[in-house]
Amino acid sequence: PAALRHLVHPDPRVRREAVGVLGYLHDPDTLDALKKVGSGDSDDEVRRAAIGALLFGEPPVVAGAVVRALDDAHWQVRAEAAVSLGKLGSVDAVPSLIGATRDGYWQVREKACEALGKLHAIVAIDCLGEGAGDAMSNLRKAAIAALGEIAHINGRPYIEHAMNDPDPDVRKLARWALGKLNTAI
Repeated sequence: PAALRHLVHPDPRVRREAVGVLGYLHDPDTLDALKKVGSGDSDDEVRRAAIGALLFGEPPVVAGAVVRALDDAHWQVRAEAAVSLGKLGSVDAVPSLIGATRDGYWQVREKACEALGKLHAIVAIDCLGEGAGDAMSNLRKAAIAALGEIAHINGRPYIEHAMNDPDPDVRKLARWALGKLNTAI
């Protein structure tokens, strides 16, 4: 009850700590309050913390709120939402995560790629292939790793192309992804 009361405290640092306590306690009766804070708090960091705290909820209960956070005004909230959706294992979020691979911030795109890999989203192979050709090497690594996690034959051309990437880490991930793909076939 004390943490719930502090969700409306005037100091955002206090609200953020209250969110942390509620996330730690894993009380399902607090999920509605966390969803409300995740979508409506005036502070970006409080919203980000609330989206992360929702992870203890059952996916059917919290996934909608987390998907909506992919449209938040602040990129860090959107990135947290992508990470959370991957951890929740909510396959219903795949279309929204595919949309997030086109976010204006590469960090959000990276986290969306990682989530799509965790969800083994075969329908995302082509958008991950686009990510594998991005100018940002961190995004290329995330996309190739996701293609390796999915391990579907349709990802092979993107993985093979990454074998010649200028970044040695991307090439290393491409070898790993190709191994995963060959094992899956």
